[in-house]
Amino acid sequence: MMSSGLVGCVIGFFAGLPFAVVVGLCVLYGFAMMLDSGALTAGVVAAARDGERGMTLALYSFVGFGMAFLSPLVVGGVLDIAGGGTYGWGIAFAALGLMSMSGPLWLRIFRDPQGHDGGSLF
Repeated sequence: MMSSGLVGCVIGFFAGLPFAVVVGLCVLYGFAMMLDSGALTAGVVAAARDGERGMTLALYSFVGFGMAFLSPLVVGGVLDIAGGGTYGWGIAFAALGLMSMSGPLWLRIFRDPQGHDGGSLF
C-alpha cells in the first residue's frame, strides 16, 4: 500500500517528463497496485471465519468497487479545484496516493482487538 501510494503521490507531477519516462512510471504504478491488491485479497481470505468467508469477500468487493466508483469523482473534483496542467494532475494523483497510503491505518483500526487470527469485520 505504501509503495503504490508513494508512486501515486508523485506520478502526476512527472507528467511533463519525456513520454517514455511517464509510461515507465505508469507501468510501475500499475505493478505496485496489483501487488497490493493480491496481498490484500489473500489477507482477507485468510482472516475471514469459515462460516463468514463469502460474506466477508462480498463486503470486501463492495468496498473495493465503491472506491473504484468514487476515485474518478475525486480526481475530477480535485482537477476542478487545482486546475489543469501538471500541477493539477499532480495534486489529483497525490490525493489518490494519500488515500492508498492510509490503508495501514484502516487495517489497524479494523484489526481483531483480541489479536486472534480468523477475525472478521462482523
